[in-house]
This record gives sequence, structure tokens and C-alpha cells, in this order.
Amino acid sequence: MRIIVIDKAEIQKFPPVLSVLYLLSDLGYPVTLISGGATPEIQKQLRLRKIDFHLWPSPKRTGDVNKVLSYFRFHSYTCNILSELKEQTNDELLLWVAGAHTCLSLGSLIRRFRYVLQIHELHETSMVMRKAVRRVIHGSEAVFMPEYNRTVLYRIWFRLSKLPVVLVNKPYFLPGQEELFSLREKYREELVRLRGRKIVIYQGYIHKERDLSNFIRAVKRLGSEYCTLLVGGDAGALKSYQAIANDVSRD
Repeated sequence: MRIIVIDKAEIQKFPPVLSVLYLLSDLGYPVTLISGGATPEIQKQLRLRKIDFHLWPSPKRTGDVNKVLSYFRFHSYTCNILSELKEQTNDELLLWVAGAHTCLSLGSLIRRFRYVLQIHELHETSMVMRKAVRRVIHGSEAVFMPEYNRTVLYRIWFRLSKLPVVLVNKPYFLPGQEELFSLREKYREELVRLRGRKIVIYQGYIHKERDLSNFIRAVKRLGSEYCTLLVGGDAGALKSYQAIANDVSRD
């Protein structure tokens, strides 16, 4: 059996998916990644681990029309890759579908295969994303979510026969000395600016659905000795947080 990990987003934006990819490979499964991108460092690691990967050249253009088109184009790209894989191997293919955005893009294509889902967010404010999940969640062989409370809500919302499996957001590997040195060099200026201050860290997706405004205001009230450091991908909310406190940093 070959496991095909599929994530429409750039893989570095969702470390839990990257951890799954490495874990499956180390367990001895042949693994292929189909993703919206990967950093050069991650591509190097994939080659070292002999993990096949196909990176969709996601468009850099912004705007609602281009966003919608990107879902159709990733669907077409993934469909072509899966067709090629079916012709090249006699192995059964199991899809590991990561994120509601990937469910939305692939649609009914998912149901042509055996598959499991790895859902990160509740998407309580997005009817579109919940509908995308609803179309495929009952045919999934397993559903993974990052924490218990979300599994309970999904069981209720989608009337599942059992709770999804909790797959906690923990790194599967630790960086080596070379990687740590590279990170120090990359963030040298930021580290100098933060030196001597007490840092309050938020790690996760920076999105308006996770409103951090009051959190940032509270840190600001503690005085200049404290500052807020946001670690994660920005989905458009960062500017509003920096308007509250101009020393808010993101890495």
C-alpha cells in the first residue's frame, strides 16, 4: 500500500502534516507527497528520506477569482498525479487528505480511493469548509484532529458513530545543530531586538477566526518589559494586531 499525503497548502505552513509524512515514512510505508509547495530545506529532507513529492506551482496572484481558480487547478493537478501513480504501481493507494481546504479542492475525487482525513480547524464560521468536510467525512477510514474538544464537536455536528482520533500537534523530530545555526542567522536582527525582554509567545495560525486582540492588549498593558511574539502563518490578521501594539513580531 502506498500512502499519498495531499495538502493544498505549502507543507511548511502545517507542521503536523509534515510530522505525519516523516512518521509514515519511518514506519516503512512508501509515501508520496502532493502539496502546494515546500521550502528548499524541506525538499532536501524529503530527498534524504527518499519520499517522492510533487509540488503544485501555486499562483502568487491574489484576489477572490484567483483563489477560486486555485482550487480547481489543484484538483486537476492532483487528479493527473494520481492517474500517473495508478499506472506506475500495482500498490493500492490510500489518500491522507490534510485540511478542509484540500477536501474542498478535491471534492468527489477523494471518494474514488480509500482515504483518511486530518482536519486541523473547526471552521465554525465557514459553512463552505464544513460542507466540504461533510461530503467526505462519513466515508473516511479514520479522522484525525489535534485535540479532544474538537473531536467532540465534530462528532456532534456530523453525527459520527465514534470520536475522531486525537493526533496532537507535536514535532516528530528536533532540529540539529546545523538547522539551529541557520535559524539563528535567519532571525539575527529579531533576536537582538527581543534581547532582555520578557516574551509572550503565541504559536499557531494567525487568522481573524482566532482573535488575539485582547491577548495583545493585555501584554501591552504589562509595559515595555514585555512583548508579543506570534509564530505562524499570517492569514491577514497581523496588520490589525500591529496596529494595537507596534512591537508585535511574527516569525
